[in-house]
Amino acid sequence: MNQPRTRNTMAAAQSCFQRPGRAIRLIPWGASCALVMLGCTTLLGVDGEYRDQNPDAGLDASSGGGAGAGGASQGGQGGSAQGGAGQGGGAQGGAGQGGSAQGGAGQGGGAQGGAGQGGSGQAGCGGCSFPHASADCSGGQCTMGACDPGYADCDAQPSTGCEIDLTSDVMHCGKCTLACQSAPNTTSTCSSSTCSLACSNGWKDCNANLADGCEKSGASYKDVVLSDGPIGYWRLGETTGTTSADASGHGHDLTFHSGVNRGLSGALSCDADMAAGFVSTAKGWLEAAPATALEPASALSIELWFLQTGTLSANEKVIYYSYYNADPWGSWGFQRSGSTQNVFVFELNLGNKAKWLNSTSVLAKDTWYHVVLTYDGALMALYLNGALNASMAATGTIGYNHSAYGLAVGAWALPTSYFTGSVDELAIYDKALSATRVSAHYAAGKL
Repeated sequence: MNQPRTRNTMAAAQSCFQRPGRAIRLIPWGASCALVMLGCTTLLGVDGEYRDQNPDAGLDASSGGGAGAGGASQGGQGGSAQGGAGQGGGAQGGAGQGGSAQGGAGQGGGAQGGAGQGGSGQAGCGGCSFPHASADCSGGQCTMGACDPGYADCDAQPSTGCEIDLTSDVMHCGKCTLACQSAPNTTSTCSSSTCSLACSNGWKDCNANLADGCEKSGASYKDVVLSDGPIGYWRLGETTGTTSADASGHGHDLTFHSGVNRGLSGALSCDADMAAGFVSTAKGWLEAAPATALEPASALSIELWFLQTGTLSANEKVIYYSYYNADPWGSWGFQRSGSTQNVFVFELNLGNKAKWLNSTSVLAKDTWYHVVLTYDGALMALYLNGALNASMAATGTIGYNHSAYGLAVGAWALPTSYFTGSVDELAIYDKALSATRVSAHYAAGKL
């Protein structure tokens, strides 16, 4: 080792070591020697001088303190770069004796990174967390602990935590991958970890089986009928009481007479309302007292659903208004033909003369038919199941004799000519419904 250099260097640094707690050590430095002094941190050349840049620091200095015994500057044997730590101190860089560097700690010292003897790492694991889960720290490693109640880690990715709310997620309802059932035109929901299924807005479950979806949308048949302003509307679904209510709101209730079968299956799809049934031998019927409000003179529509059963008999009256003891026999009605028993007839009194319009279709037994009969002052028309079936030119004023007989359902108003079958959703209008509206009514009643 070059002794003159050492002597010069030591002389230059003498002032640094006049303070308590300072030490000096020689270490190899290329072809010469270098000094490393605990507490003196700046080496100005091999023959330069050392300066104490932290004159108030003692042996416990840290983070930028002087090099410890056995420490070195850049590349020194066993020392540290960027200012090693003194005994018990810590700094960024490698560690001297008992010192610490970035990532390592000396005896009792702390630094950024792992812990040395008696030291600690980066705040333990306190900086880590997981969504909807606890965090566990072991050996300096942060791991995901238990999920919060009601949550689950369904994707097995700790980075996303416990990402699924099992109480409300329709794809993971109650447990991972347990998806709620779906069906056409329905909405699935998960509430309190239980699946439920309901028709989507505007749709109805017509067969009481949500598993196969909801089959019908749009306004109800009742709403469609009421939108066209009937002067009388009877749904005929009552199972108790003495009257069938006028759903139009005009107060023309029908009265039940004995022999009517109540609570029979109705004509409408997706509608729980029931129908009234008749057997000719039981002589059951309904009637409403005559009322001027039910006697339109210049235009008329009669709407109903009917089903014929049993033995077919001529001239059975499905509905009829008023009574004459001679031609024209009444004001208007719908009945079975007297000659062809499975053909039905629209009868209308115009100028005290009966006008007859026969259906062109043979109507089957045990089958519901939607029937609309219209008169607009120039034309009589008969619609079956939403489509025009027959029509004829006709003019005149509808005649009424204002007798004691009003509207009869299931018979003539005497009563006589009883009908065998069922009647549902009877409506009367003081105008002729258009073909478009007739079609809309039928569509509202069927799928």
